[in-house]
Amino acid sequence: MSKTKLKKTYTLLTIDPGLAHTGWAYGPSGSPVPTDHGVSHFICPPERQHIACVSIVESLLNLFVPDRVVIEGVSFWSSSPRSAAMHGQGGAQQLSYAIGEVIAICRAGKIEIEDVDVRTWKGQLTPHALTQAIKRAIGIQYSPHEREAVGIRLWKLDML
Repeated sequence: MSKTKLKKTYTLLTIDPGLAHTGWAYGPSGSPVPTDHGVSHFICPPERQHIACVSIVESLLNLFVPDRVVIEGVSFWSSSPRSAAMHGQGGAQQLSYAIGEVIAICRAGKIEIEDVDVRTWKGQLTPHALTQAIKRAIGIQYSPHEREAVGIRLWKLDML
């Protein structure tokens, strides 16, 4: 009798957090295509942006009750004027606080959580190249922020 290794299927929520837009993708690990995905937009004073981000993610955790969460961490791209401006205005610090709060919430709820650096999952892919890689993998094109959340999902499932 041959023994076959069975991979345990789990539910996975992947998150591309932001202070104005947070992209997410959710579904079972047995399929690369998320069963649900979206972008949450929020407008609030700068000092409350990290609270809004955490609130959105908490809502997603309560809605989906995932087994695992993968969230993109904060990175600094020295060659990017946008990245430099975000860091200079305190945005990176706020986003770091938000990600830390999400990690604490997941751990308190016994949800497996992983924060991943953008260079680890995406490398040097441009937005266009990421769109093309996702289209090759699953044949679907996503909007910005959703695209990154789906990209993180595909990376986690070894398909990117």
